[in-house]
Amino acid sequence: ALAAQIAALPASAAYQDPPTEQIAALADTFTFKTAAAITKVVRNDWLIGAHLALDLAQDALVLQIIRRDREKRTTIHRPGGWGNEVVERLAWSAGISSSDGILALIQRSCKTFDKLAADLDPAYPPRAPHLAPTLAAARDTIKQT
Repeated sequence: ALAAQIAALPASAAYQDPPTEQIAALADTFTFKTAAAITKVVRNDWLIGAHLALDLAQDALVLQIIRRDREKRTTIHRPGGWGNEVVERLAWSAGISSSDGILALIQRSCKTFDKLAADLDPAYPPRAPHLAPTLAAARDTIKQT
């Protein structure tokens, strides 16, 4: 009876690449969250700054999931391992229990997001270089307080 039930399940839809508009929308949201996270850290609100920084890392991981799906032409993945290097790139050893740690995670997330987004959409304009001066100014402001 189980075999009949499984056979009666609808077939999964064929894999389709996400539209480039989806990548652009993710990038717009990512950029807004980046600005908000930096602002919160400068204002000494590590709680929200860390929350947003972790969300930025998660957004980069979503792009890696999309890349894996595209390469494997499926959204169903039994074995793991593919993409672990992106997790390693985003991981932090010093933690995010300081303004420097949070800003470092934001910076790594921005660079990683740009690399992955450009791989998914060759027309994607990198945004991390535009955020670098803001991160530097944030670090300077924090040092002065």
